[in-house]
Amino acid sequence: MRALIAVLVMGALGVGLASCEQYYRYPCQDPANWETARCQKPLCEVNQECPEHVFNGQKNMEPEIKKEPGKNDCVK
Repeated sequence: MRALIAVLVMGALGVGLASCEQYYRYPCQDPANWETARCQKPLCEVNQECPEHVFNGQKNMEPEIKKEPGKNDCVK
């Protein structure tokens, strides 16, 4: 009986692994979709599904602070 169960489990695993294909969690992770309207701004900004969002995490919504060269906030 154990041998039959083992054969069935191995068969199910074999079928499951044989049917694997490349899967993208978000449509805009697939390079084939990068030029579609769904992956272009402003549409992709709504759900943050733009390629730069899905590869680099969420877009930093805080403004970038630019500092002048030679000046710093450190105490001397």
